[in-house]
Amino acid sequence: MKKTIVLLFTIALCFQFKYAYPQKVADYIATDSSISTGIKLIPSSPKLNSQYIKVKVKDGEVMYTPDQITRYGLRDGTVYEAEKIQVDGEERKLFLERLVEGKITLYRYVGQKYKTYFIRKDSSDLQEVHRDMESLKLLSQDCEFVADAIRVASYNNKESIRRLVSQYNKCQRKPFPYKKVGILTGVKRISLIQPSNSSNTLVNDVSFPTSSLPIIGLYGDFPLFMSEFSFHPELFFTRYNVTAKGRSSQTDVDVLVSLSSLHVPVLIRYTVPTPVWRLFFNAGPYFSYNLENSSDIYYATLSNNTVTIERPVQKKLGSDYMVGYSGGLGLQRNLNFRKTISAEVRYTRAIGPDDTTLTQKGLDLIVGFTF
Repeated sequence: MKKTIVLLFTIALCFQFKYAYPQKVADYIATDSSISTGIKLIPSSPKLNSQYIKVKVKDGEVMYTPDQITRYGLRDGTVYEAEKIQVDGEERKLFLERLVEGKITLYRYVGQKYKTYFIRKDSSDLQEVHRDMESLKLLSQDCEFVADAIRVASYNNKESIRRLVSQYNKCQRKPFPYKKVGILTGVKRISLIQPSNSSNTLVNDVSFPTSSLPIIGLYGDFPLFMSEFSFHPELFFTRYNVTAKGRSSQTDVDVLVSLSSLHVPVLIRYTVPTPVWRLFFNAGPYFSYNLENSSDIYYATLSNNTVTIERPVQKKLGSDYMVGYSGGLGLQRNLNFRKTISAEVRYTRAIGPDDTTLTQKGLDLIVGFTF
């Protein structure tokens, strides 16, 4: 299962990021009648980039304003165009960052007091996009597939707005990445294992049975770079009580282990961009902390037909802190534009800080619901 998850992640990364970043281009400035390349631009903050751009020359720097040039482009692919907009009730000509070019062209303006967006459909005048995004809703009515995306897009995240307009221009029926918070529940199948190189001889002859534990918790899912990859942390709780037995030639051993644990998988998830039913897989580090961690070891010795029960040994067989990894496969169902339900099978393995403590491995069945 581990090899399968690694392979799937590698394939997804190749497809996802092949065209994710713009190719490097040369700096340039342009007017209505000419374009100058082979120059070196000196960009500043987004606020100052909207007012001027500096060009490095032999004797120092030359500054250009929106009244002198129509646009300029940076080597990372960012383009600014000179446009007239209303700022504080006054018409001003400024450089706007062009985020998307197409049927709808999207611009961003970063001023001294606020940030905002402007759109132009075909060759119409610029329209400002406010937080309610009403202007974008009106202009995108001819593509039914973006109606739900507009409802979950984040106005404060330029990459979210960029993805929204790009999706409209292509008019694709494709899921839109957005932040999710949800609850999870399920069953955790856990096994305690004595490491092969363990220096703890107290339970050498004890075999711990696999136990099924109910789990309940919370999770978040946060898109990475507005792609199908997301940062997926979880926090859930389990309570574990198990009795194990062992036997040597003269001694019977009974062990009672009690653990109340907080589990924190920190995962990277990839979700296949299909419209309704969505396959996903995730992997990442796993941490746990045992709020309760106790072990009682009972020894019974048979000698001359007499059974002697020793005073129980109280020693932590598991570490308070454990670290490991998790990986799983699952299926998600989109219930509406925001809510989802999912089911996942996940493998987890965790170890303590040294070889005297038991390790854990488990196979979990997890059901999640976002709201």
